[in-house]
Amino acid sequence: MSSYIFKLILICYLIFFTIYILANYNNAIDNYNNQKWYEARIQCESELEDFRCINLLGVLYLNGLGVEINYVKAKNNFI
Repeated sequence: MSSYIFKLILICYLIFFTIYILANYNNAIDNYNNQKWYEARIQCESELEDFRCINLLGVLYLNGLGVEINYVKAKNNFI
């Protein structure tokens, strides 16, 4: 019984703190607008569940903002 409680506490801990660990799209778009493309890319790469971040990554790779132009990565992010 105690192992189940431990596992439950561990899962709750991971879920609770994962919310704070994941990057925020709003911060990424602010960095993009302020031409801090590297920071925007790092924030979006850690939040691949958000379609807005994936789209922003595609824009960064398509236009070569903070990275080398890579049409394959841009295409994969847009798809």
